[in-house]
Amino acid sequence: MQSDGIVVDDFMSSLPDTSHTTAAAAAQAPAAANPGVVLVPKNLDLDFTADVKQVKYTDMVIKNAKGHLIIRNDSILLRETGFDLIDAPIEMDAVYTTLSAQKAFFNYHISATDFDVQKAYKNIKLFHDIASSAEHAEGLISLDYQLNGNLNSSMMPVYTSLKGGGVVSAKKIKMHGFKLFNAIGRETGKDEVGGEPDVSEVNIKSTIANNLITIARTKIKLAGFHARFEGQVSFDKAIDMKFRLGLPPGGLVGIPMTITGSEDNPKIHVGKGQDEDPLKEETDKEN
Repeated sequence: MQSDGIVVDDFMSSLPDTSHTTAAAAAQAPAAANPGVVLVPKNLDLDFTADVKQVKYTDMVIKNAKGHLIIRNDSILLRETGFDLIDAPIEMDAVYTTLSAQKAFFNYHISATDFDVQKAYKNIKLFHDIASSAEHAEGLISLDYQLNGNLNSSMMPVYTSLKGGGVVSAKKIKMHGFKLFNAIGRETGKDEVGGEPDVSEVNIKSTIANNLITIARTKIKLAGFHARFEGQVSFDKAIDMKFRLGLPPGGLVGIPMTITGSEDNPKIHVGKGQDEDPLKEETDKEN
C-alpha cells in the first residue's frame, strides 16, 4: 500500500457505547456525537507492506512511515515499522486491538535515538505526561520503551491502565528552572545544583504500573557533582524519592535526602530519615 497521506481520525467510530445499556435504551438513544476508537473490521485478513508519506494521528504528524502490517481478528499488527516524528527516526513494533466502539488496547515497543527533548515534550502528549520534568530540559535524548494499556474514546491512553518499562538516556542535557534541583541546591547550600546545571551520562531505567512511574537507582553527574536517585513519581506529579548528592572529590562522601511533595512543590528532608508513606496506586476501574 502506498499513500501520500492518511488521517487516522477519519477512521474513528461515531457509534455509541452500549456495553452498559439495554437494547431498548440503545434503540431510543440519539446518534452519538462523541468520537470513538478506530474500529478494525472483523471480516478482514490482510498482510501487506505500507509506505505512507504522512500520517496524522490526533495532534501528531508522522512522516515517511514504512512497515509490515497485518489486519486480522479485530487487530492491527505493525512489525518493523519505521517513521519520522519531530524530525527524529523512530522504530516500532505494535499491536492495536478494538475492544468496543469506545475502547481499544495497544501494546508497543518503541526505540528512538537522539531526538530533541523540547520538541517531544511540546508535541507528544504521552511523553509530556510520562516525562514531565522534560519541560525544563534542553538537549538530545534516546528512548527504548515497551508499553501497553487501554485507549479511551478519544484514542488517548488511560494512564491508570498503562504497564511497561524501559530506558531513557542522554549524554548531556541542560536544565532550566527545574524546581526540584533548585530546592536541593537551597537545602544543601550547593547553589550550583540549581539554576541551569548540566546533567550528563544519564540512563534512567523505569517501570510503569497503576499510575506510578518507578525509577531504578540512577547515577548522574549534576553540575560537577556525583549524584544518584531512586523512587516513584505519579502521573499527578507526586514524588517519593531518595536522593544522594556526592561531594567532591569523587563523591565518596555525600548528603542523603528524601524528597516528597510534588514536582511543583518539592519537600526536601536532609538526612536518611524515615520512609514516607508510599504513593497511592491507581488502577483502571473499567478493567
